[in-house]
This record gives sequence, structure tokens and C-alpha cells, in this order.
Amino acid sequence: MLLYSEIRQSSQSGCCSISCVEVLLESRAAVDSVAAEGQTSLFLACEAGRLDCARALLNAGANRSLTTTDGCTTLHAAVRSGHVDTLRLLLHHPVHSDLPNPPNRLTLSAALLNQANSDGWTPAHMAAALGLKECLEVLCNHSEQDIERRDKCNHTIHDVATDDCKDLLENLGECLSSS
Repeated sequence: MLLYSEIRQSSQSGCCSISCVEVLLESRAAVDSVAAEGQTSLFLACEAGRLDCARALLNAGANRSLTTTDGCTTLHAAVRSGHVDTLRLLLHHPVHSDLPNPPNRLTLSAALLNQANSDGWTPAHMAAALGLKECLEVLCNHSEQDIERRDKCNHTIHDVATDDCKDLLENLGECLSSS
């Protein structure tokens, strides 16, 4: 819980010390300790857009698939805050850091990419509704992304999207159907 507390405190103050996180990891702090609402250190680092802290946690074996009590994943956290670089890291960080990985190869399961929170929203639903085009494009560039997935109100990603994101989804759809 010490690692979680450090990242929580530093993300609230806007100053996350990667050196402090690395020291805690070296002293074998629990990388996946879970707070009352299910948030982990990785979840907080992703929400705060702390790419360096998220990378250190992933290198230490942090689990990307843990969910909060409302069903949100680290992908939801990165998208909700609009941190596209952190989102890319989560999608492409190798499961075993000693194995080479092509730069744009998805390294997590389609189930996690399409994981819905308690409202039935996937990270792509969230990106579309918030008008986060770059996040939405990163997510939808993976063939495993289910763009027809419906939330609890039976809305697709397109249904909840802002106008800019609807245009992006339509353009992506045209590109996919012509290839």
C-alpha cells in the first residue's frame, strides 16, 4: 500500500517522483496493492498521465487487467484523463519486458480492450463521448476493438460520440470496408 500512497499523494500534488517510485519498487513494495475502491498504483499513474511511473510499474509486473469497484480498467483511467501516450503504453507494453515486441502490436487481450465499466462503457465509449479523438483513434486502430459494442442503454460508441468523433468513426469505417 506504500507504493499506492506515494503515487496517490504525488499525483494529487502534480509531482510524481519516478525516483521515489523506483526506490519503492526496488524495495519490493507491492506493485498491485488495491485501495478501497479498487484503484491500484498503475490505475492512479495512468489517470495522472505519469508515463514514467506507469512504465516503471509495468516493468515491475503491474497487472493491467485489474478493475475498480465500478469496473474501470487502467485503459479507462488513461482515456478519461486524455493521456494518449499512457494509453499507447498500456496497449503496447510487452507482457514480458525481455521479449521484443513490434511497436504497434497489441499486447493485451481483446477482452480487456473491450472491457465495460458498470455503465457498460468501454474505454472507446468514454473517448468518443468526451471528444478525445486521438484516444479514440488509438483504440479503434486495433482490429480487436468492438466498435459495435453497446452500453447498458443500448448505445454504440458512435451513438455517444461527439460530432468530431462521429466523423472519425465514419472515416475509420470507410477505410476498414475498402481494405
